[in-house]
Amino acid sequence: MRTSARIARKPGGDQTAEIGTYTKQNDGMPSNQGDHYYHYLCADWWPNRWMLVTLNRQVQHKVSQDAGINWPENPTAPGWNYFDGLTRFYFTSEYGDPSLWGNQTFDFSDVEFGTTPGEPDALVASVTATYTGTHYELSWQGPKNQNLGYTVRYATSSLHAGAAGTAGGTVNNPGNTYQGTFWASASMAQPAGGMYFAIQPLGSTTFTEIYLPAR
Repeated sequence: MRTSARIARKPGGDQTAEIGTYTKQNDGMPSNQGDHYYHYLCADWWPNRWMLVTLNRQVQHKVSQDAGINWPENPTAPGWNYFDGLTRFYFTSEYGDPSLWGNQTFDFSDVEFGTTPGEPDALVASVTATYTGTHYELSWQGPKNQNLGYTVRYATSSLHAGAAGTAGGTVNNPGNTYQGTFWASASMAQPAGGMYFAIQPLGSTTFTEIYLPAR
């Protein structure tokens, strides 16, 4: 997605935007939207720069429930798989308050579904990736009220396919109920073929790979 204005992230890990979802087991009732969940984005938004948003089945909140709950990956199982039951979704500002953003526009590209096995979805969720014009920025959600560190590597070919990548350093999540985590690269040009990123929780043997094409 892309916005026309600058929206600064919050340093404490609170979200700047929400994607709300509704999902349910097939009940033959089109008027029933289903269970309502939220994915939080703690991104830094740069004017007219495309942002890749990748959601997995690790939600950050369920409507009317305690904000401190760490929901299980695929929270609707065993009744049904989360995305299989998706009925609708929406995108909005933090807490649905349009006054937080002012007068601006948003553009949306295609929405795609896919499966990537073997990644630490419970520890790396609701990922955003942006090239600002001078450097790259990633954000993601980790578990609530847990102190976790992450290493980031990047390469011009897939790290899942064996690329060693360049070490981008280590960052930590906030360790509270606002679990937004942020990483920024050094200043660099954007390669024509795009960039791959590996987000790896410390102590984990697996990582989440994000590919951001050049746009």
